[in-house]
Amino acid sequence: MLDPRFTQRDGLTVVGLHYRGTNEDDEISNLWEQTDAHADEFADLARSEEWFGLCFDFDHESGAFSYVAGVETESEAIAPSEMERVDVPGGEYAVFTTTLDTVGETTDEIYREWLPSSGYERADGPEVERYGESFDPEDANSEFEIFVPVEESND
Repeated sequence: MLDPRFTQRDGLTVVGLHYRGTNEDDEISNLWEQTDAHADEFADLARSEEWFGLCFDFDHESGAFSYVAGVETESEAIAPSEMERVDVPGGEYAVFTTTLDTVGETTDEIYREWLPSSGYERADGPEVERYGESFDPEDANSEFEIFVPVEESND
């Protein structure tokens, strides 16, 4: 069973490349590869060396969702025309550590096992992947964090 840590997080603004679909053909990996072509724009926008992946706007019927791969920026930043800006609300988050090799399994376990038995429910807002400065995308075992917005369950 997963054992997350909990944190209160301030809101943040992420600007990045956008994808919407079901990720059947590994489109999210391709989206991350496309970030290299925008390196100068990201460097101008970034507040730190961290990168973020945001999952939001889930359609449970079709399985489609939106995903943004990008950087944290100033709240008043304007996204370049080929990018999208997403404001992530502050609040309480359950934080899970995972790797590229285990992210699918970790995400399944979060929503199928941990969340239903945790005393929490999913709060509004995107699921946030935080890739710290030490993350190496070439190493499938390099760790990153998944922040799931939560609130105490009323049950």
